[in-house]
Amino acid sequence: MPRSTSSPWLHDLAALDLHPLLPAGSLAGPAMRALRRAASLHSGLVNDLYSADREALTGYPSNAVLIIEQSTGCTRQEAADAVNGMITTLAHDLSTALAALPAELTALATPPHARAAVLLHAERIATCTRGQITWHASSPRYATDDLTADGRPTHGYPEDLLSSTG
Repeated sequence: MPRSTSSPWLHDLAALDLHPLLPAGSLAGPAMRALRRAASLHSGLVNDLYSADREALTGYPSNAVLIIEQSTGCTRQEAADAVNGMITTLAHDLSTALAALPAELTALATPPHARAAVLLHAERIATCTRGQITWHASSPRYATDDLTADGRPTHGYPEDLLSSTG
């Protein structure tokens, strides 16, 4: 299956063993596109929510929480609440798309084996998305206790992931 430029690599991994069963265009229908879009944005925003404090300390500029905080002059908590609202909306969008997928596949007269593969792929994406918050909340990657006074890590993120130029 060719790599989609509009979805995270995790979506591609979720379909790896399903590739021979997924019909051409099965990822192009409105419900699957909506599901993949919601899952992709959800994943990015959850990461930004959990990494905001760390990225503020290290000077990383591309974080939704920090962008909202800086552009509106609100507190970091207010910005985090705004991002959390976006995450909640995306979770709803994902659930709505997942619920719409069976009817869409029926309307397209998708053969049973292909239908099962598409639904399994969609459920894998949803499961991965549901796990994002648990993983982020339990990962030491988002801690700030490993940073030196100048914002450099003593362990954790590799240096090249922190640089805003590299």
